[in-house]
Amino acid sequence: SAQAETGSISRTISGTGTLTEQKALEVSVPEGVKVTRYLVSNGMLVSEGDAVAEVDRVSVMEAASALRESMDQVAEAMEEARSGANASYVTAPAGGRVKAVYAREGDSVQQVILEHGALAVLSLDGLMAVDVSTDALTVGQTVTVVLSDGKEAVGRVSTVRDGVAAVTLSDYYGSIGEEVTVKDEQSAAVGSGALYVHSAWKAMASGGVVSNVFASEGIGFYTGGALFSVTDSIDSEEFVQQSLLHRDYEEIMSRLFQMYRDGVLKAPCDGYVTGVDENILDTLADDGSGVQAVALANAPGANSDGGFTNRVGMVTAMDGSGVTVLFQGYDSEVEDYTDLGGLDISTASMTVQSRLGGLPTGYQYSGEWTEVHGATPGDIFLFAYGDGGLVWMIYLGHDAVPATGPSGGSGFSGMGGMTGGMSGMPSMSGMGGMTGTGENEKTLFSTEETVLLSVTPIETATVTITVDELDVLSVHDGQEALVTLDALPGQSFSGVISHVDTAASNDGGNSKYSAKVELKRTGNMLGSMNASVTVTVETREGVVLIPSAALYELNGQSVVYTGYDAKTQTLLIPVPVELGLSDGQNVEILSGVQPGAMVWYSYYDQLPNN
Repeated sequence: SAQAETGSISRTISGTGTLTEQKALEVSVPEGVKVTRYLVSNGMLVSEGDAVAEVDRVSVMEAASALRESMDQVAEAMEEARSGANASYVTAPAGGRVKAVYAREGDSVQQVILEHGALAVLSLDGLMAVDVSTDALTVGQTVTVVLSDGKEAVGRVSTVRDGVAAVTLSDYYGSIGEEVTVKDEQSAAVGSGALYVHSAWKAMASGGVVSNVFASEGIGFYTGGALFSVTDSIDSEEFVQQSLLHRDYEEIMSRLFQMYRDGVLKAPCDGYVTGVDENILDTLADDGSGVQAVALANAPGANSDGGFTNRVGMVTAMDGSGVTVLFQGYDSEVEDYTDLGGLDISTASMTVQSRLGGLPTGYQYSGEWTEVHGATPGDIFLFAYGDGGLVWMIYLGHDAVPATGPSGGSGFSGMGGMTGGMSGMPSMSGMGGMTGTGENEKTLFSTEETVLLSVTPIETATVTITVDELDVLSVHDGQEALVTLDALPGQSFSGVISHVDTAASNDGGNSKYSAKVELKRTGNMLGSMNASVTVTVETREGVVLIPSAALYELNGQSVVYTGYDAKTQTLLIPVPVELGLSDGQNVEILSGVQPGAMVWYSYYDQLPNN
């Protein structure tokens, strides 16, 4: 016999796999970026953010200039595709606040809705809510909701049902899915949960491509306000392609600015380095000018900025013996070589041409002086010279080389020994960097990159398990998992579901899905160790439980026996029951048996030996 008891029960799924290292993360450079030297070697352990290679800031700036022109060209193509499309609008049905925006320009409406269930989510009644399991709250009670960033908001208990209290707060606070904690009037924590929109409206559309996004998270909307425009025409495919390319360019541009600011490439994670090839640097660093760079022992400084004559000029041609420079016809006054933002670099005033015997290494300034290597036609410099000849060469920017220019000399020939510096990254408006394929056709910036090295993460490892189609909808990203390793008996490790495949494989008519579990590595974990994973997909508290062995089937219905005749060894009084979760040992009884009731059943400690 057994007594029905109140307790908790969980449903779990399990699987096995092998421990694998995380995929190595590549460190690469975009088209045109030159790398001067490695700062790491193969096998070296690095931390996230460590410098792994130095970049040439001038080449980074030139790449950013070329990329900006390509971005403008792609933006024009997007506008052309948009203008030829038939647009419709997704509008707000009532006033409210936008709490989530999932769609971006160029997204397929169907794909966004498939992944997120909506293009956007609005709050219509001004409230967010969170459900907490507790018996300590009553309807109407005022509570404090502590957000994930530590900020607090006033909440109110709106309903209490079956041990779950729904707490509402202003939709000014929090985001969908944000984990919050609820405290009572005495500041005692009574529960936690994920925020959701109390009265939500999901923005939907039947199909097409998102061409404009007017909504942004946190803003208020009035009735009939346009949230999105959606196009559905033969131009949509072109718009999507151009939009995706523009996004790639945005990401590359962000990285270029980071490279220019730091002057180095950084490790993307903690791990060990592989793939370093010193020979690749010769190709990356070659500027094709054939000019030998000569570094000087000194650089501009606060005590040496006065007393020089300064003139702006552009490099228009170069070969192995020297460079041709087109100078402005007047000198420029400079008080501080670290502050050249107001200097006139107009190419229209460059009227004096001169031949220099070489173009040595210069300097640039970004908080401190660093060397500048090489140049390309179109580079603009400030040339500072004294009684002994040229002293500094200061990089100012880049522009298109004039189609025609003066043929005369200038009296500047014979200058040598140049260095220079600049303050910050100059404006890219009007800068060159594109190559032509025809009279009006320009080559777009390539999204392909040169891989310099890889960093294999050492902090985490993964285990991939197979999930049955009957269980896969219960498994999702972020779910906790328990991992054990055959090689480390007696130990268990916490993991989390990091990815669930949506494509299945078929095994005898039954579909199977792969789920990846990520866990923190310890020193004794090695790749290819056999692992077992248990995922708790559902837990219920305060439910009526009996042993699973006490269940019987009678006339197609689940029953338990609540009586027993010891003389005849007969089970008596069958009672129909409604079943809930089962963990293999115990089963949840939804109705038919109350806590404290006795149930009777037959079982064997061991099978009789017949």
